[in-house]
Amino acid sequence: MPEYTRPATWDDLKQLARYLADEHVDYALIGGYAIAMHGVNRFSEDVDLLVAPTPENTNRWIRALSRLPDGACNELAGEKDIFAGEGPQTIRINDEYTVDVMAAACGHSWDELAVIRLALERAKGS
Repeated sequence: MPEYTRPATWDDLKQLARYLADEHVDYALIGGYAIAMHGVNRFSEDVDLLVAPTPENTNRWIRALSRLPDGACNELAGEKDIFAGEGPQTIRINDEYTVDVMAAACGHSWDELAVIRLALERAKGS
């Protein structure tokens, strides 16, 4: 395994999204790649994911990220309450490229942000 990770590419992001979809992971893309998808270029070398912090979803994202080339996430297999510690945490997966997984972003929990997302989706549908 190389000593350093390489910058993630758009192809990496698409493959990662397929892995997450295959496992039915509740997640949102955040950070530099999310901003770039909206047309604002911001240099980013890693992929940032906001995930639902439930034990079931944790098992799903661990299985999905374990499919990355170096298998760096395999050591988390069996961890059910990885976000049970105090305060916001980021789980950094240093595989061929880096994926940061978090249950909160900018001081807001998954549940808070999910409510906003649902409201926006409803507003689009009306």
